[in-house]
Amino acid sequence: DAPPVVVGTFQMKDNSDGFRALLVWGDERISLVQQGVTVWVRDESLAGVQSSLFTELPASKDTAVDAPPPGSPEARQDFAQFVQMQILSAKVQFQFAKPEEIKEYAELRGALSKRTTPTRDSRGFRKLIMVATEAGKVAALHNGDGHTVWSRPFPRALAPQQLLQWQLFHDLTHAPRVAALHSGGSGSILTVLDAHTGAALEEIRLPGRVDKLVGIGTVSITEGVEQSVYLAVELSQNPVEAPRVTLLPDTPVAREFFVAQQRSLFFWTESAAAHTAPSTPEAPALQGYGFDGAAAQAALSGAPIHAVRTWSLAFSQPLLAVAARDPKEPTHSSVKVLGDRSIKYRYLNLNTLVVVTGMAPGVWVDPDEQDSIQATIHIVDSASGHVLHHQLQPYARGPAAAVITDNLAAVQLWDVSAARFALTSLELFDATPREFSVLDALFNPNATQPVTSFNPPPLEVIRASFFTRTPARSFGVTRTRAGITSKQLLARTIYDQVYAIDPRYIDPRRPKKTKLSAQEMEERLLPYQDTLPVNSLSFVTYDKQVLGLRGTVAAASRLESTSLIFNWGVDLQYTRISPAKGFDTLDDDFNYGLLLTALLVLSTASLLAHFYTKSTSLASKWK
Repeated sequence: DAPPVVVGTFQMKDNSDGFRALLVWGDERISLVQQGVTVWVRDESLAGVQSSLFTELPASKDTAVDAPPPGSPEARQDFAQFVQMQILSAKVQFQFAKPEEIKEYAELRGALSKRTTPTRDSRGFRKLIMVATEAGKVAALHNGDGHTVWSRPFPRALAPQQLLQWQLFHDLTHAPRVAALHSGGSGSILTVLDAHTGAALEEIRLPGRVDKLVGIGTVSITEGVEQSVYLAVELSQNPVEAPRVTLLPDTPVAREFFVAQQRSLFFWTESAAAHTAPSTPEAPALQGYGFDGAAAQAALSGAPIHAVRTWSLAFSQPLLAVAARDPKEPTHSSVKVLGDRSIKYRYLNLNTLVVVTGMAPGVWVDPDEQDSIQATIHIVDSASGHVLHHQLQPYARGPAAAVITDNLAAVQLWDVSAARFALTSLELFDATPREFSVLDALFNPNATQPVTSFNPPPLEVIRASFFTRTPARSFGVTRTRAGITSKQLLARTIYDQVYAIDPRYIDPRRPKKTKLSAQEMEERLLPYQDTLPVNSLSFVTYDKQVLGLRGTVAAASRLESTSLIFNWGVDLQYTRISPAKGFDTLDDDFNYGLLLTALLVLSTASLLAHFYTKSTSLASKWK
């Protein structure tokens, strides 16, 4: 594309006139040309990230990449630097280091760091961050220092809006594959890319736009290859007409998988108009869809698949926020053991929606009528459309943000009476009467009854509200490998920072008293306070801002303690957090030399104490 040009003149050392030009290219590159020579080039396309995901780096060989052979001068130099770093680390830790030694220690840490190694590590910390930008670029960034591993341009009119996991290989020789989806009114294009090189491997064209993408699981297409399967949903302009669904990929294996799962596949859509005005039964705010036998027959015959509407919901107030559970988030336990050894069964239905309705932000209200302002929080089953629970929030209005993870839902609203943001947490439990027997759990497979969305159990909802000083535009959730570590809410604040909320602070069971019982202390409950504390160490973005913060993606490492976080806006930020501290790993700069010295000192002291005790005992017997 022809770039816009800003031309300037300057006087050179020989008093002749020179020129320099600033060029802005169509792919968001900015370059400075002086006297016909390119001085620098800056890629600003990463300021417009639309979608992101984590994927694996290539596997390492038998030896480390670029590692010097044992016994070589380079290997001896690396070992000497490592020993020097351990010595300096001990000096820094005990505050004996001079300023020049502190500087040398920082330089050695950077030189010996393996963060930028272009291969995966055993702890799962080194990853590729795939991003799709508004300028039409798909790029892979190394999370060690953010450098671009590869970049692939697309025409701006065909810029991908979404990245998807496509294929994973169990062996280490094949690169994972990702898909870049562009949705347009005249047609959509899905491009399959090699995650390690960016090479285009396949292009799938769809006849219409993709209004919603629904992941339905993974299927093994060959031994050691897992294929992700998606439903690309195209809604009709006529609300009565059924939406058209396209399988991605549209292969015989995917169609057989769809037929096998057809009775348990559901999705929902929301109306954009319902966010600004109340909805009606003729124009509902939410609609749910499923698949009947005709869809299964169409899939087997290779014909187009159509979904059928199964339910719809209309609300008397505009939609403020809708949040759904992540179907891929791991859940470690289905029960919660209380301090008195009783058990509560967590409501973990993956079809649970949190729907918030109320007065939209920016709508003027007469001060005399503010007592009538209220918002409503609905718990909805997206498979059946049942409203499982709803509660009124007096004096509350938008803007709103909502999130649900496991059986915990959190909703933030503006409290008109207090002129502050308030965060309401709801913990959902299955209130079906039952008796738990260890023998039944071990030996009776029919002891537990399946839960269905079409006959939902009674819910016990425990709720509490708190004022928050870190108001969020939206929320995310940390993720760990097995879901054992407690999840933290990631609040993308209005100040362009990300704040991690410890679930203990928003636990709705926090007792409203200062003196806790032994059972409450055993559960690690905190006394209730109406305002959530702000811990400066809980800011995922530290003391920085991610200007224009628009999104956050979390991924699990191979260690249960650690979650990987990538935030994007005009700026990009990556970090690792450990919600329950690093209980299964050592710090990168752990001082092994100091540990070895401590062990030697303790061993020597133990031997001396042994000989001293033995000689003292022998001397006392001769008396």
